[in-house]
Amino acid sequence: TFPDAKLLPADPWQELQALSLHSWCSGGIHPHLGRINSPEKFCDTPDSAAGIVRMSTEHLNENFAIADDMLSAYRNVLAHFERMQKRPSVQKVLAFEKDVQAQFAKAA
Repeated sequence: TFPDAKLLPADPWQELQALSLHSWCSGGIHPHLGRINSPEKFCDTPDSAAGIVRMSTEHLNENFAIADDMLSAYRNVLAHFERMQKRPSVQKVLAFEKDVQAQFAKAA
């Protein structure tokens, strides 16, 4: 939509690799986050929430290990993440997100 932003690599092969990685994140990481945050939406069996959270956490950790292996060659990624966490605007958004999640938890 915004090619001038150059969010994706210009090289077609690298662009496909980036899109593949985004797809893997959306299908391999994101669903587990939903199960961890709202286990009751995935199984209505009484007392099943702890098992859902445990299994999703295990699968998520497996995928994080894969991601860590892919990113370990990029030592600046963690440094960038840590710098971003210190920015007031990022802290404000994270606080807002935490508040929204707490409100959703109360409503559930």
